[in-house]
Amino acid sequence: MDFILAPADPERQRALPDDPGACPHCGACAWRRNGTYPRHLVVLGRLCIQRWQCKTCLGSASPLPPDMTARQRPQTFRELVADLYVHCVSLRGLSRLLALLGCGVGAATLWRDVQAVASGLAPDPQAKLPLWVEVEGPGCPSGACKRPVAMVLGPKGERLDLRLSGPGFDWGGWFTDLAARKVQGVTTDDPVYGPALEASGLDRQQCAVHMQRTVGRHIRGIDEDDLTHLDRVLLPILQRLARERPPEAGPVLLALWEAVMQGRVRLQPEVQKLLWHLVERWHELVRSQGNPRVPASTNRLEGWFGRFKPRARLTRGLKTEAGALNFVRLMARSMA
Repeated sequence: MDFILAPADPERQRALPDDPGACPHCGACAWRRNGTYPRHLVVLGRLCIQRWQCKTCLGSASPLPPDMTARQRPQTFRELVADLYVHCVSLRGLSRLLALLGCGVGAATLWRDVQAVASGLAPDPQAKLPLWVEVEGPGCPSGACKRPVAMVLGPKGERLDLRLSGPGFDWGGWFTDLAARKVQGVTTDDPVYGPALEASGLDRQQCAVHMQRTVGRHIRGIDEDDLTHLDRVLLPILQRLARERPPEAGPVLLALWEAVMQGRVRLQPEVQKLLWHLVERWHELVRSQGNPRVPASTNRLEGWFGRFKPRARLTRGLKTEAGALNFVRLMARSMA
């Protein structure tokens, strides 16, 4: 927010010294002073505005001093309050801080300002989307439950779309809408999106980083005492394949799985489970290898949500549908 500092005014009186000109009601130029009324403005403090009365028609006029707007809280001020609210400053505490700057605004008024700013930040449903986007959806606390927040990220990190979902949310309809907006595929790690993506016809890139973590956790959970020599040789190979993702490894993994199913290769059940996990998702894991425009992971979105989730836990006012959705919109704007 840009502040305009006024010259020193020891008497706290910034009324215009001259007559305000012609009366806007009757056109006469005969005025008398008719008291003042206070105004509060950030930095300038409490101001007194001169009120004039026309001697002819008894109409009133209150011309404002230079650099002062007719609204006590201009849009830039409201946006400043919204940004401070997003960064976990309570509205009650923010009201007290603004009072020190000479702007006496109550917490309820600040809450209305925040909602007024956020309501205008809804994503444009007709905006052009890239061919491939990233989608992630952690939970946002809303009332007694967590509401998944789905964010669509563009190739340069721009926030293109978002949804505050809940029980019964139509993911298939939303992905179908993305497909209608010329999106060809998404990069995501959430398995719940699988059926909805298939129904919408969108391709999928499995997040490579999440796959590496899944394989690592699976291997660490296997009891080494139960492994055969073949299992011990195969596990490091599977872990390396999940990390490097060579496209030519797909047919090799599939042939190995067919040999296991035919009984020609014997593996422990946990190793078989890991092998099938890679075989089943391999075609979704290597899409980015052949197309540099396809993001290989959702790391950028994970970084955004890493800052989003602690703020959502600390911020009050998310119990209502509108409050939670407006908070998500403000977060998307402030961290763009």
